[in-house]
Amino acid sequence: SSPVQTCSPDATAQAIGPTMLETSVGSVLVVNAENEPLGVVTGKDLVAKVISPKGVNSKTAIARDLMSPKPDVMTVDNYMYEAMAYLETHKLKHLPVTDQGKLVGIVTLRDLLRYRSQKTMLLVAKIKETGSIEELRQLRKEIVKIDKILKKDDS
Repeated sequence: SSPVQTCSPDATAQAIGPTMLETSVGSVLVVNAENEPLGVVTGKDLVAKVISPKGVNSKTAIARDLMSPKPDVMTVDNYMYEAMAYLETHKLKHLPVTDQGKLVGIVTLRDLLRYRSQKTMLLVAKIKETGSIEELRQLRKEIVKIDKILKKDDS
């Protein structure tokens, strides 16, 4: 997904929360002036570090103190199945995407699951529309390819 919702390390929790609500995102990436990802602030971070603890002031709490630092990232050269496997293996929901170290997008588990579902539905539609055995043979190759990817994701 792009553009990614970002903030500076000095952004306040009071500014981050409304941004997340207004843009319907579950995380905001903390970036430096060069647009390099420094960390990620999630809704869970806001609840755990700002809303729940006593004595924390949401007006003065800043991203640098809330973020999970040094987020795991994928590059634009990685495949979707690699991102899905990584998210599942590391129990993550958000994975920044970089190009030469600069933030260019974000992949979420929801994005990947939505794409996987759409791809399956398109394949089913293609099967219904085939008019020959040869077309079915070609679709079989695509099904086998997808099956290999899914098995890789599940392992």
